Amino acid sequence: MKTLLHCLQLLTGLAVAAAFFAGCAELKDDVPAPTGSGISVHTEGWTDAASARFHGKSISADGWDMRSCRTCHGPDYAGGTAQVSCET
Repeated sequence: MKTLLHCLQLLTGLAVAAAFFAGCAELKDDVPAPTGSGISVHTEGWTDAASARFHGKSISADGWDMRSCRTCHGPDYAGGTAQVSCET
């Protein structure tokens, strides 16, 4: 009976370890863009030029450093995984 219990504990431990390491996959670059409405990474007012939170004001305050935008909008800001161009 102890051997059976020991085997079950070992198998359970291996299953937990396998599940843990399966969740540690490589970071994907081809993540699909959100399809639901209301999903946003930016604060409210980000696209409203009249807002205090307008992205132009934020980028200006950062010395026009837009490198962080490339993560989602692509190296050429044409859309990337966000599928939203910074050019329009």
